[in-house]
Amino acid sequence: MEQLKQKLKELGNPYHLLELDDKKHHSKKDIKSAYKAMALKYHPDKNSSDDAQERFHKIQLAYKLLSDPEQMKQLEEIKQTTFDQQKRVDEMNTTQRKFYDDLLKREQEFKEQEEERKKQQMKDLLKRHEKQKEREQERQEEEKQRQQQKEEKIRQELSNQEFHSKINSIKVKWSKKDKVQYNEKILNMQFRQYGPIKHITILDSKRRAVIEFLTATAAENAAKENSTQNNSDSSDNENEELQIQTHLKVKFLLKEKERKEMINLIEVKTKEANKPKDMSLNTNNLNKIADILSRGSISKDQRKNIINSSVSELKRQQEKKKYIEESLQKDD
Repeated sequence: MEQLKQKLKELGNPYHLLELDDKKHHSKKDIKSAYKAMALKYHPDKNSSDDAQERFHKIQLAYKLLSDPEQMKQLEEIKQTTFDQQKRVDEMNTTQRKFYDDLLKREQEFKEQEEERKKQQMKDLLKRHEKQKEREQERQEEEKQRQQQKEEKIRQELSNQEFHSKINSIKVKWSKKDKVQYNEKILNMQFRQYGPIKHITILDSKRRAVIEFLTATAAENAAKENSTQNNSDSSDNENEELQIQTHLKVKFLLKEKERKEMINLIEVKTKEANKPKDMSLNTNNLNKIADILSRGSISKDQRKNIINSSVSELKRQQEKKKYIEESLQKDD
């Protein structure tokens, strides 16, 4: 019955919707006849008023309710209860009626206060939600700034010089069985034939060294030639220098395939940088470079930052060249 009361609260009096007197008894035929008349009157195809569609929908619900025997039984009980309450009110004397009216008034005031309290709770909840949202946005912005500062610091630390240093370097490794005590002097004599050497770092505990040349070509020649000699038969060596070569294992600091692809892509970027009218850099190529670097000996983030730093430098060179050319044109 509570469900029906809630439905009536939303729908209204079903008899009144069909323009029937709720104080009288009506047969199924009377209800059906009233429904047809009201449905025809408020059908959206027949009635163009603003509330026609809503009214037509309520008429359908009212007819459905009044056609259901179970709901009709409950409806009659509700009608009788309402009638009895009204009868008692009508029979009240002045004092009782005043008390009853005051009670209804207080109940109404309580309902209004309760509704206002709920509205205020909702406002407070929305306000807290907005504050939380603002704090979260501030936190995300601060995190974003910290990340940008961190990335900028990495870009500054990993300069182009370090980037090219890795391309221009080779790794040299020897066995503990070797009788030669490798040092910077011996390695310099061994590898200077391929080009000027910038720096040699010897890691005694690991029996290996890193040799950095001034050019990538020198590093490439050194790695390739010594790799070929390492694969040859060492039994025909005729002098001590060749004996040293056959006992050394030489590789690029970066993987050879990755190094080649990376150098080719850098050359493409350099050519693009030399075109004053073409200030855009191909994102696919940059991503490809970063992907190549991510498989190397340093972390993926570091390699991407190195590439970003290189690209920024290329852009600055482009802008500088464009400015110089425009200045020369003005002078002409």
